Amino acid sequence: MFNSSDIDLVVVSPDFEEMRWLDRLDLAARVWLRLGLEKWVEVFPYTPAEFEEARRRSAAIKDAERYWVKVRRARSPPPRPCSLPSSAALL
Repeated sequence: MFNSSDIDLVVVSPDFEEMRWLDRLDLAARVWLRLGLEKWVEVFPYTPAEFEEARRRSAAIKDAERYWVKVRRARSPPPRPCSLPSSAALL
């Protein structure tokens, strides 16, 4: 489908502040598998502060802002064990 590009799924949540980076990547991988995402979709789990820092420092993120689609989850969490945190926002 995408020959020269991929999709970066950025998940921003204050719930990640209590998680180590590797644990977040593990959670992202489990969500990636559960949703059946294609290989060209990458998931990046950030705390709000980490995301703001990445927006300031990363040329790739600055460039990507033109294409963002912001998605918010419903307040009530789904009954799945590897679901996203209830405060997660997908960008």
